[in-house]
Amino acid sequence: MRFSVRRIAFTLMFDVRTRVVQSPESRMSRSPPNILRAATDNLMDWASRSEWDELRDEVMAVHTSLVLDEYEIESQEELMETIGEEYYFTTVVPCAFEDLVTQADEETGLTIVDDYLKRRGFKESVPGRRYLEAMRDSVMSLYEVVDSVPDSHLVLRDLLRGGEPVRVEERKGSQQLVKWDRLACRVVPFNRHMVITGANLLLTAETADHIKNTFADTLDEAAKHAAKTQGKDITEEGKAAVKDVFLSQLAPLFTLAWLRQSLDKLAAPPPQLRNYDGEELVFLELRWPFIGDAAAEIARRLDQDKPLLLRYAEDGLEWTWQSDASLSVGPRRDGLVYEAEAQGVGDDDKISLGTIVLEDGAIVLRVNSEGRAARGQSMMESRLAGLIGPAQIERQSLDELREKHRDDPQPASDAASSISPEEKMQILGSFKERHYRVWPDQALPALGGKTARQMARTKRGKAKVIALLKSMENHELRQARADSVPAYDFAWLWQELGLGAERDRAA
Repeated sequence: MRFSVRRIAFTLMFDVRTRVVQSPESRMSRSPPNILRAATDNLMDWASRSEWDELRDEVMAVHTSLVLDEYEIESQEELMETIGEEYYFTTVVPCAFEDLVTQADEETGLTIVDDYLKRRGFKESVPGRRYLEAMRDSVMSLYEVVDSVPDSHLVLRDLLRGGEPVRVEERKGSQQLVKWDRLACRVVPFNRHMVITGANLLLTAETADHIKNTFADTLDEAAKHAAKTQGKDITEEGKAAVKDVFLSQLAPLFTLAWLRQSLDKLAAPPPQLRNYDGEELVFLELRWPFIGDAAAEIARRLDQDKPLLLRYAEDGLEWTWQSDASLSVGPRRDGLVYEAEAQGVGDDDKISLGTIVLEDGAIVLRVNSEGRAARGQSMMESRLAGLIGPAQIERQSLDELREKHRDDPQPASDAASSISPEEKMQILGSFKERHYRVWPDQALPALGGKTARQMARTKRGKAKVIALLKSMENHELRQARADSVPAYDFAWLWQELGLGAERDRAA
């Protein structure tokens, strides 16, 4: 058989079938696993025959060669070692294998699946034959998880071909995937249900969006070409057919995208933690000793600076130092990784710049960057002139703080240890509720300094807010799944921003 398969390279070893079929990612079907395992195992045996040597030797190049060149990786063995043997055999191998066995011969139109079923199909079970035939007729596409019920099923929406979401019986996958995850896979019918085959790749939102946009651009070009050559616009049926033709040839692009995503993550430096001002996190304590008995006057002066300096409680001796236009430089969009503000958000959506504590014989300012320390020192010494002596400054980097806690972990306080899991959940839930209630009207670096409410009013801005909401909800669901706790419900937030219909439509 002479195949018009792209120059792919795939080194299929005899022991690969066991690793692929028995891996967690490939044991995702709710249907009787032995039937699928046996059918796939038999097909892999057949694809390992010597008559397929040349084709197998051609097989992984389109799935991997571009990445090998781009990242200067010398061999498949080095690639496997780089990304990890388990990932290699549960991602790259299944994707290349299914692409290999479903490619049609240029002359006969037959695939390796057809060849196996023609010559050895009499030994295969009826459900096994149907599964392999469904795999043969399938294409790999990009899906978004719009619902996930653990130990039961997933609901997937095809981001490339469109159409109504489809329910997939998926015990293993429903334990691992959450709402708004993106997945490249083949969805096929089996025993009156839909299932996922062994080849599946979890993609980031950025990678998925790139694939989706590239596919849409390519489809537009094809439609324009058809209109130009045929003198009329392509029909919707024609577009659907073109999509399937494209996808039948694009399986390697999903593998390449996943490999680039994985290799970039492995090569990336650790995230640089920054505060809201874009300054590197360094924890500083500035301590000024009193001159004489100045505690009462210091407290009085600090109280005069509301709301810049806001006392935690009337009878307390702690203040939060909040941002204003002159004391916070604001978010910097210089490509650095921004994390949530370490010291939280105060009243009126103001960023907390530091904490001031009146202690025995001294006033102390604690901040999380050198820039805030300098601004805070100037502020404190101008306001408390004549009441305090020279500042004593101690600083600790994030790495030093981690090392200290690693070597000398602090025991939990009696108060903390006395809080029940239910009370902790209630406290955390109250914190999230307060945070998300003000979130729509906070200026966000991710939205160019505008608020989500402002951006949701325009078509382009709405798309950015939807993407951000999906990312937040996905992160919350994944964290809740890992902690085995109920997830925060974002439904009201979509409604608050006038995007409830978009959320329902996406689902």
